[in-house]
Amino acid sequence: MEPVGLKRYMLIRVALDVEEGKWFGELVGQSQSERQQGGGKRKEVVGQSEKAESVQPQSWNFGEELPGRAIIPEGGRHNLLYRLLYHRQKREKRQGSWADSGKAEAQRREKLLQERRERIREIERQIERLRTEIMSLAGEDSSFYCVYEEVIRKTFKINHNNVYYKDAGDRNQEVLSVLWRNRFDWKEFDTYDSLFWAGLLMSEAVLPHFVILGTASCIPELAEEYACRMKSLKWILREADYTEEMQDFVEDFYTEYGLAVSLQTVPDGAELRRLRLTFELPSNILDFTRETGPNVTPAEGSIWIDMWSREEKRRRILGRCRGITYVSLKEKWKYAQRRCNSPGLP
Repeated sequence: MEPVGLKRYMLIRVALDVEEGKWFGELVGQSQSERQQGGGKRKEVVGQSEKAESVQPQSWNFGEELPGRAIIPEGGRHNLLYRLLYHRQKREKRQGSWADSGKAEAQRREKLLQERRERIREIERQIERLRTEIMSLAGEDSSFYCVYEEVIRKTFKINHNNVYYKDAGDRNQEVLSVLWRNRFDWKEFDTYDSLFWAGLLMSEAVLPHFVILGTASCIPELAEEYACRMKSLKWILREADYTEEMQDFVEDFYTEYGLAVSLQTVPDGAELRRLRLTFELPSNILDFTRETGPNVTPAEGSIWIDMWSREEKRRRILGRCRGITYVSLKEKWKYAQRRCNSPGLP
């Protein structure tokens, strides 16, 4: 765990060794004895009814050899009584062993359940300690928000609307998700497009040509701040977002800075995904959309600034567009360095 100062905010990076159904390399519901055996799945002992079927008493005829006994000659009351007593003794012995086996199996199962419960309680205590340490670093009176990498989001089963969803396919994963939710019920960070955070990324926009995708309340202030560096500005947004206030801004921007904004509106977000745009000049792509993959092909050397930090979008853009630079807050936070060595970490 590492705290990093971000002006008036604090970023606390936490590395978690988790994957689906596993907490630090071990299954959530795995008992201590199962871990010592090195396997997550244990072959269960055959139940009493199945065992009883598999060892049904055999029947012998006179003249056959009984196990561990001499051959019984045919005929005679004594020989018949001997046979009956022998089978009764064997039957009682078997029934006694079945009862002992059933009791031992019940004890083994109870011990296994207790160990699994203790394993879950220990994970719960570890998550609680993590929460406590984070709050002690930031201060208990602070406001807390969570930021998840996609692999962590998948493990804890959280979608982008900050809702925990259920998956009955893996009991261990379901338990882990509930344990995390019970302690980390903080809201997920969702103000990427605010002026403060968007402004931190604008230092990466070093090219003279700008393209804005989507809209946000901070765009007019950002455009005015960087107007002196702009040679061109193209803005693509939904028709519903092109309000009268927006029209006034475009007109005032031209009057104030002498730069005409090239506007293009689309009916909705789905149309933006289907839109095919290719830019000939290397540009700063200021992406304020939450779409995972706008169908835009920038020129080589362009800088794609993803204001909403969608990891799936990063994979698609870098896989489809060659020779461009991708920037987002998550990428910057991933490599942000502490400016000092305090506070000390255990």
